[in-house]
Amino acid sequence: MIGGGYKDVYSNPIINVPETFPNIFILRGLGPTFSTFWLSMYMGNYATGFPLLVSHFLYRLMALKWPYIIDHFFKLLPFVLIVTFICGATWFTSSFIFMAQDEESIAFMQPIFNGEIYSPVKHSPERGKLYLVCVYWTAGTFKGGRMKNLIALFLLFIVIFSAYAVIIVCCIAIVKYMNIGAMRLQKQLFRCLIYQTVVPLITAYFPVGICIFAPIVGFAWPPLAFIIPNFCCIHPMFDGLVVMLT
Repeated sequence: MIGGGYKDVYSNPIINVPETFPNIFILRGLGPTFSTFWLSMYMGNYATGFPLLVSHFLYRLMALKWPYIIDHFFKLLPFVLIVTFICGATWFTSSFIFMAQDEESIAFMQPIFNGEIYSPVKHSPERGKLYLVCVYWTAGTFKGGRMKNLIALFLLFIVIFSAYAVIIVCCIAIVKYMNIGAMRLQKQLFRCLIYQTVVPLITAYFPVGICIFAPIVGFAWPPLAFIIPNFCCIHPMFDGLVVMLT
């Protein structure tokens, strides 16, 4: 909640725009607070949502399997906060250190700034140095990999993979114990929880994941720069509907 509140304060005057080019991922910002640091803070805060999702499923599993210790669940809050901080710090480090531009990445960006490579967004060479950039391959797809940016990709992936691996394991266990004879309310809450996990996965995490991970295989679709920011706005609208309709 603290992270979400602080993000609203600084993210309102800055618009984050992800772009895909062959073998290149770019995250730029528009607004007075646009800088490499604040873009990295945005990425770090983005990752803090994963522990929150996981904790919901862990709580539901404990309520079914170990109901006698559910009152002690909140004693795990310090551990949850530590994990949340680690996730945020991992994505921040991935962005601020491993996506920071260097001479080689700047050279690869020049055709974009010069208009040689089409982009639906107008770029400024002066502000381009503040972009977060991943140039995955320097000699064509799967050739000449840049270890710095591949490490950035790995750090992003490991947080996502770990979170959803735990969620899947919890789902399997929850379904198992619900089959034994769970109350109708438990089933309803679990269904709502699934929807609240799937909706942001489709409207927020999956679209952004395409922008970040797809260029590593040479995929590029410039219109994503316009589609993704608007598509991600759908999640808050559906979140309330999911709760009411389930």
